[in-house]
Amino acid sequence: IVVNQYPDDVSDSAEDALMFQVGTEASGYIQNEIDVDFLTFTTDQSDSFYGIEVAAIGTEGRLIYEVYDNSELLESGRIYDDVIGGGRKSDVDLHKKLQPNKTYYIRVAGYSAINNQNPLKYTVKVKKYQDDKGDSLSSATALKTDVSSVGNLNNKEDVEYFTYTTDGSDSFYSMEVAAIGTEGRLIYAVYDNPELLESGRIYDSVVDH
Repeated sequence: IVVNQYPDDVSDSAEDALMFQVGTEASGYIQNEIDVDFLTFTTDQSDSFYGIEVAAIGTEGRLIYEVYDNSELLESGRIYDDVIGGGRKSDVDLHKKLQPNKTYYIRVAGYSAINNQNPLKYTVKVKKYQDDKGDSLSSATALKTDVSSVGNLNNKEDVEYFTYTTDGSDSFYSMEVAAIGTEGRLIYAVYDNPELLESGRIYDSVVDH
């Protein structure tokens, strides 16, 4: 009889979760199908979107992760057992705005498809994407005639507001909206206070520059 010992490298409880910083990478091992790991990170005071990358490295198996705001499940994902040898498979499933100065938790579980002597290694990294334009009328970006304003929509929940003030002359105005460099759908609407003047959509077209 041989007894093998495998240290539990990351805590099984949220109270003792492994803390890591946004922009850095944390790693651990899932020893078997009953092992769970908890990790935690805290957002800064900025108005930002966050993306979480979870990767399974070098072992066949299944990795399951969940992202929590306290007890509320925000997102979950799975990475299935087609990672072989020195390979790496990652999944970015959370890309949304999180509250400033708040702590979030990530729960990781799964199993190795080989045996318990080959634990499943994983890495977790949190990336921050600044919300570059205001998402309300009170924080709208002011436009100027003949001057382009460039922004980024981080996900389907992101909206951006702009304002434009005419110069008082008896003039016509035109507006150009363009999607640049990425496939997707862009929706815009032009208002005079509550009245909708114009709206449009730009579908899946890619502009190189």
